[in-house]
Amino acid sequence: MASQLLRIDEYTHAKLRAWAEQEHKPIGRIVAELVDRHESENFWRAMHESYAELQADPPIRPDHRMETRCSKDCLVQDEP
Repeated sequence: MASQLLRIDEYTHAKLRAWAEQEHKPIGRIVAELVDRHESENFWRAMHESYAELQADPPIRPDHRMETRCSKDCLVQDEP
């Protein structure tokens, strides 16, 4: 895996180093997990905001319900 230099202040580096030691992971892995978590949180925040907008606009709701119903019926669960 290619690596890059990331400039951070000493305080942040100390926090990352302590966290990495506690989790028994390299600092790079901690940073990657934080980036992934941030992306996931942003995705779900946008999803909830969009759903709230949908709930506030009743004319769109029947189409969304039909789409959701079809999506649920069409999902195939992988076997363990």
